[in-house]
Amino acid sequence: MFEIDILNINKFVKDFELEEVTSSNIYRYGSREPDEDGLVSYKIFGMPGSDERKTKYAYIDLGDKFVHPHVFKVLISIKQSLGDLILGLDDFYYKDGNVFRVKGEVPKDAEAVGNGPAFLYKIYDKLKIHEVYQGEAKTSKERYKFLSLLKKDEIFIDKFLVIPAYYRDVDLSKSRKNEINIMYAKLINLASFIKANKSSTSFFNFSSAHKQLQETLIELYDYFVDKFGGTKSFVHESVIGKNIDYSARLVISAPEINSESVDSMKVKFNKSILPMGAAIKVFTPFIVYGMRTFIRDYIQMGLLNYVDSRFVGMKEKDFYNISPEDLAIKMEDVRLRKYVKRVSVADNIDGIINTDYINNLIDLYYESKEHRFDYFFIPLDGGISYPIFRYTLTEDSENVKEKIMHNTNINNINDDKEAMSENRPFIKTRFLTLIEIFYEICMKMIRDKHIYITRYPVEDFHNIYPNKFYIDAYNRTTKVTIRSSSAVSGTTTYNDYPDVRYGDINKIDVMFTDTLRLFPAYLKALNADFDGDMCSVQGVYSHEANLECNRYIKSKLNVVNISGNTVRKPTSVMYHTIYSLTRE
Repeated sequence: MFEIDILNINKFVKDFELEEVTSSNIYRYGSREPDEDGLVSYKIFGMPGSDERKTKYAYIDLGDKFVHPHVFKVLISIKQSLGDLILGLDDFYYKDGNVFRVKGEVPKDAEAVGNGPAFLYKIYDKLKIHEVYQGEAKTSKERYKFLSLLKKDEIFIDKFLVIPAYYRDVDLSKSRKNEINIMYAKLINLASFIKANKSSTSFFNFSSAHKQLQETLIELYDYFVDKFGGTKSFVHESVIGKNIDYSARLVISAPEINSESVDSMKVKFNKSILPMGAAIKVFTPFIVYGMRTFIRDYIQMGLLNYVDSRFVGMKEKDFYNISPEDLAIKMEDVRLRKYVKRVSVADNIDGIINTDYINNLIDLYYESKEHRFDYFFIPLDGGISYPIFRYTLTEDSENVKEKIMHNTNINNINDDKEAMSENRPFIKTRFLTLIEIFYEICMKMIRDKHIYITRYPVEDFHNIYPNKFYIDAYNRTTKVTIRSSSAVSGTTTYNDYPDVRYGDINKIDVMFTDTLRLFPAYLKALNADFDGDMCSVQGVYSHEANLECNRYIKSKLNVVNISGNTVRKPTSVMYHTIYSLTRE
């Protein structure tokens, strides 16, 4: 049980010098950059990845007095008709410390007539709530006691707090808004209307705006109560219920049997398919280290010393509008000098792309499929950024069996004799997406590790078992070789590299499979099937623990119980195989 205290919002705003949010826009018109006066403003809430963005509140000026939504709930529990008064659903009159609904003509001895929060504010000091509404019930007395302890400027508010942007960022995209941001935006628009029409004689519009704003305050209150007070709330799941750090909970699904041989199957007795979004969450410390190493090596190779001059100084949003044709350079332009501009990486890059920044990227990738297509930008001197990139030399990069990417800069690409000998007519710049970067990091950092898969409730130790895993990054893959003359990188080949193409962001729903695909023999012991059941996943970190997992998978303990009976049922595999062979 936890208690609710009413925060004095005006005092909180003053004490912490909070800034006002005045714009209901998420992004500036025609831009991917946040509105500087809006709900995710960098100026108001701090930059992504900063501590400021997690802790800094702001406020919305409501333009008039309104009833605090929690007080509203208490008042209507004492007397239901007070809700109609506050929302302006009926006219009420005040007389002798009480309020009454107007039915017909207003009594001549009525001391005041009206409705809405402003009317209640005017007469509140005269109301004899403790005498009229206290009642005999214990709960009624507790409600009166709660009201009696509040100051008037706590009961009636003219400002409302906006929570830090960090907790609303993860669901943002250019195409849709976070649920709470929609409510905040509505609040801002209604408040702007009220402030603009304070002197207006149009009673209907003015009253309607008041009613809608009060209802929006209640809607926001219910949202937070649901998040923090219900059985599926933050408190219940994260405080009362213990969460395990660096874990994921996923729906399980059947593997696809479409391989040419048993050896080429991705799901085996000792191997599951883990979606990459879950993989980077489960192995976050390794991914953070891998990302910092990836960026350091990329900079050390000098790839950003010389870049395509056509795109230097562009805003980050503008890079997303560049077509593959615009990225192509004809090889007949022999030395490519007109496309070259020398730049320098920002001195404070480690402070910008820090651990919190990378953790935020991981959360963003995990929560939002749209953001998986984001480019990764390196800050340069002069306050500009440039995306991480590679080059491909090919006539038809969409249909070749193997794509060749080159880690080099545009200034010395002609010195790559192996690349030039291929005699292909185009160089195409490849701005790398988060999908591709995280995939390369995963293959370097965690491809040989194990995961523990758990199905609750845990009835015996066979409800938990270790497995190797295949990383499923994208539903379309290709073979990619990354060549580099640098000793830092060398040459690396990936057989299942994410085959990201221009325009894929419009096909999000079919490009990702975010389920855990298991070998069917484990279903019996898990007491599970493929109808929406879920399992939890944890990563195995240490070298010793991974060796132990590998030994366990091959041991008798993994396949028989204490009675000597087999717990891994091959019949499940047979059923699945027969279905896959005959379904067409």
